[in-house]
Amino acid sequence: MVKTIAKTKKEKELIEEYYSDIDIDEVRKEFLEDYKITPEDLDFEFDERTILFKYQENTKYFYMFNDIYQKEKSVLVQLIDNYKKLLGVKYDSYRFNSEKDLKKTEIENYYLPKDEDVIAMGILIKKQEIRVNFIELICKTFEKQQWNMKSYKEILYNK
Repeated sequence: MVKTIAKTKKEKELIEEYYSDIDIDEVRKEFLEDYKITPEDLDFEFDERTILFKYQENTKYFYMFNDIYQKEKSVLVQLIDNYKKLLGVKYDSYRFNSEKDLKKTEIENYYLPKDEDVIAMGILIKKQEIRVNFIELICKTFEKQQWNMKSYKEILYNK
């Protein structure tokens, strides 16, 4: 349990969720469901019988997953931009619309970190980073597999 300076139950729940570990497996599962990716799509094994088929399929999947990666990365960039804008709006709100005469460090260290909207946006960014890192790993795996199959094919057919 994370010790917080939150006053309401909702603030406590948001802060606890924000600082607790996000279930990476759940985020990955949601990602796979969003794009209807099956375990067969991520089958990286091949042998003499399947190499030609896998070699052709690999190229298709490589481009497909790179496209998904670009989309997911774009969403992450947008979320980060929106987060920065949100921080500016919230900062101005605390600085100029508060009855208290708040200093810059008070706002940045105490008010912004427990703001519900800032916390919620931070959670979204963390989840999106997990999605981007996961698809990036898939793309790198397909690229490496392409080279492995090329080498295997050369050895197999140049005996």
